Amino acid sequence: IRRAVTACPFAPAEPRLVHAGFLFGPESLDRPLFERFAAPGDEVAAAQGLLWLHTPGGFGRSKLAPRLEAIAGAPLTARNLSSLGKLVQMLDAREETR
Repeated sequence: IRRAVTACPFAPAEPRLVHAGFLFGPESLDRPLFERFAAPGDEVAAAQGLLWLHTPGGFGRSKLAPRLEAIAGAPLTARNLSSLGKLVQMLDAREETR
């Protein structure tokens, strides 16, 4: 999780607007499909088993959200950057108590 947070290719003003998709197979980014459904300002990147999606207009309203697996070319589970940061903090706190 920490590696994913530090590898984020975007520097968003609001971390909740960036999602990391943890892939359950090799990525095969379908950029034409992304471009077809992307709103202005949306960005996508894939590397090291992760699909990154920045949706400045909001993930819930994005036409990309229901198509993430098709865009990635593999099954995935996605979490926003804010949630991932909180998980890292929780893991750090747990390690400190050991």
